[in-house]
Order: sequence, then structure tokens, then C-alpha cells
Amino acid sequence: MTDNLQEIKHWLTEALPDINIAGLRAAGSGFTCQSYIVNEEMLIKFPHKESFASAVQKEIQALASLKGQGLKIPELISHGHLPNGLPFVCESIIPGEIIGEKGFPLLPKEEQESLLVQIG
Repeated sequence: MTDNLQEIKHWLTEALPDINIAGLRAAGSGFTCQSYIVNEEMLIKFPHKESFASAVQKEIQALASLKGQGLKIPELISHGHLPNGLPFVCESIIPGEIIGEKGFPLLPKEEQESLLVQIG
């Protein structure tokens, strides 16, 4: 996989021809996936390598199954495969701040429990 933004923009333009990609920036990299923010309104994730493709498929299934359940979750915008064969998922960005591991213990107990229920 590459970290070259121009190459990633090219792949995404081919995979999502209906979306004008005016802005693209790295959003982070987890254990299984790379994430990029498109036009400051969408998040696109794809696996680092083929062996992690199931993580993207699980996320697509989770977003679809949680839709309409009253939870504040990202909207599934699109999914498919990049020209290199790796799957991708494109979802809306939910406005707010990233809490992170250090911020979680600072939340009141009720908010921690609510957040854990939503994540679960």
C-alpha cells in the first residue's frame, strides 16, 4: 500500500467517479486500515494489505446493520474496491471531538457507559 496522496486520490477518483475530490488528507492509520478525509466531510478507509480486507467488510456490515437503530453512527456513503483490488468503505464524518484514550477516563461515569454501549 502507498502513503502517496496523489496516488490515493487517483485511485479514489477511479473508484468514486461521482465524488469531486477537492481535498484529501491523512486521518490516521490503525492496525488494519488507513484512513483519509475527503473534502472534510467523508472518511475513506482501506486495509493496509489484502489479509486485512475482512476488517473493511465487517465495518460495511456493521454500518448497514446499525442504520436506523437510533445510534449516532456514520452514514455509509459508498463501498467497493480500489483499482488495486483492496476493498474500501466511504462514510460520513460525525462532527465532534476525538476523545482518545486519555480523554475517556475524564468523562463522567454515565457518559463512559453510554459510549461503551454505542461502541459495543
